[in-house]
Amino acid sequence: MFFDERVEPILGKRCLGCHNEELKDGGISFMDRDSLLKGGSRGPAIVPGKPADSVLIQAVRQEGELKMPPGATLSPQDVATLTEWIARGATWGKPVQPRREPVRLPPAAFRELPGGLVRELQKLGCTIPQASGATQPHNVIRGEFAKPGKTDWAALCSKDGASTVLVFWNGRRRNPGRIARAQDVDSFTRQITAIAPKNIEKQPPIDHQGIGDGSVIHYYFRGHWVHLGN
Repeated sequence: MFFDERVEPILGKRCLGCHNEELKDGGISFMDRDSLLKGGSRGPAIVPGKPADSVLIQAVRQEGELKMPPGATLSPQDVATLTEWIARGATWGKPVQPRREPVRLPPAAFRELPGGLVRELQKLGCTIPQASGATQPHNVIRGEFAKPGKTDWAALCSKDGASTVLVFWNGRRRNPGRIARAQDVDSFTRQITAIAPKNIEKQPPIDHQGIGDGSVIHYYFRGHWVHLGN
C-alpha cells in the first residue's frame, strides 16, 4: 500500500517529533488523518486531491514563510512522494510510528564559527548533526589540518540524508575540502575531533593535526587525504 510503504516512514521520521499527541506544534498531530484535514491556523495541512492547496506541501517545498522540517529539508524524492500521496486522495493506512531522527543544528548555533563560514554553510544547505545522547553542540572544529601555523575549520555537513566533512582551509569559504560522505542513520553517533600529531601513527611523517572520525583519522598529506586507523 502506498501510504504504508512510502508515506508513513516519512511522517514517522521527519514530522512526528514535533507533531504528536503530546506536542502538537501548530496545533496539528501527524498521528491521524483527521488532524491533518482540520489543520491549524494556516489552514488544512492536507487537501485530498489538491497538493498545491495543502499547507504540508507548501511547507516541505520551503517556498514561503513556513519551512518544514525546521533547520533541514526533505529530499526531492520525499517531497514528490507526499505530493503524489495527496494527489491520490491522501488515503490513510497503518498508524504512524515515531522514528528516532538525529538532532541537526543550524550553523548559526555555533557562535565560535566565523560569520562568513556560517553563511557559506547556510548557502550550501548544511545542518550540523549531533550524536545521540550528546549534551554539548559538536561537529564543528578548528585546527591545523594542512600545515603548522595555519588555522582551518571543519564541519560535518548533513544534507539530503548524508553527512560530509567540509574543511575550510585557513578559514576561507571557497573550495572547501570534502571527505568521508556517509549516510545518516537513525541512531546517529558520528563525531569529528581535532587529533594532535602525537596521537597519530607515524606513517606518513606527521607535523600537523588530523581529523578524528570514529575509528578513522583523516590526515592531509601532500595534497591528498590519507585515512589512518585511530
